[in-house]
Amino acid sequence: MGDQYNHAEPAHPRIEALLPALGFDIQWVPTTRIDEHTDFTGFDGIWVVPGAPYHAYRGVNRSIRFARENKTPLFGTCGGFYHSVLEYAQNVLDLPETRQLENDLKPIEHLVIPPACAVDNNNWVPTTLQPGSRMHSIYGRTDVLEILQCDWGMDKAFLDAAGSGEVHFVAWDGKGQPRALEIDDHPFFLACLFQPELTSTIDEVHPVVAAFLEAVRQRAGVAELRPVPGDIAAFAHALDAVRADAASAPAFADGCTFEQVEMGEGLRAVARYSADRSVRLLCVHNVSAEPQEYQATELAPGQVVWLGRSPGDTASQPADAKIIATAVN
Repeated sequence: MGDQYNHAEPAHPRIEALLPALGFDIQWVPTTRIDEHTDFTGFDGIWVVPGAPYHAYRGVNRSIRFARENKTPLFGTCGGFYHSVLEYAQNVLDLPETRQLENDLKPIEHLVIPPACAVDNNNWVPTTLQPGSRMHSIYGRTDVLEILQCDWGMDKAFLDAAGSGEVHFVAWDGKGQPRALEIDDHPFFLACLFQPELTSTIDEVHPVVAAFLEAVRQRAGVAELRPVPGDIAAFAHALDAVRADAASAPAFADGCTFEQVEMGEGLRAVARYSADRSVRLLCVHNVSAEPQEYQATELAPGQVVWLGRSPGDTASQPADAKIIATAVN
């Protein structure tokens, strides 16, 4: 759940390539497409991915609330952490600071401590875990070192009030700022400001990510997963090539939109549009363990291709699409 590739978020291509490689089928759900009628019952888990500020706060709020109330495994990283705080503060605790929150977060701007952002992924922060917490049991120790992209915080009095119910804080940095939360009476409800996806590889998945995925597997009742060979670095390389191309860059600029495209068995696709819809891109990912053909191009397992044209139209699979960039092993 999140706005795909907004803010050039480095976690998005890593998550998008990692999960199919581990045997999980994923779907992007944009924050702007979530309303009171959105049906999350078909999902075995919800990951509120990094990328705040999100395009629609209410969409984030609704997805977290669904997971909390329906015992669906939920994992939030980076922005997903503070939005899990806000969801509970607004919908359960009814804290006065959150009563006016809709898609505009200005009512709580005075509560935010300005961040010190690290764009080089090297902002390693010592973090202390609460003994006996789920997070402590996952790590097997109380002192850990984790990556934060943005080390921002919120007013202590507000956080003390927000953490007074079943959603409680279980990790703190050296300055005493909470950096993770969880719910005890829940199959898996955990959110952290740090980003364990950035240090996850196909061969070595971060223990917190692995714990979430195990909860999803159990929820699905699947005895055995079907991993798909993949290359996270190649996936990210293809994405960076497309974002850097002058012809396709508008589809990643402010006001862009995206939507899932139905491709049938074996292929997963996401369509992207510039704000004026004059540039349209289609990302096609082979999420099966066998070679797949798309537009006369054979995609190896885990491979991704970006296709598009300008000006675009509303057709889901344009016949004259061209390959803009291709990731190869």
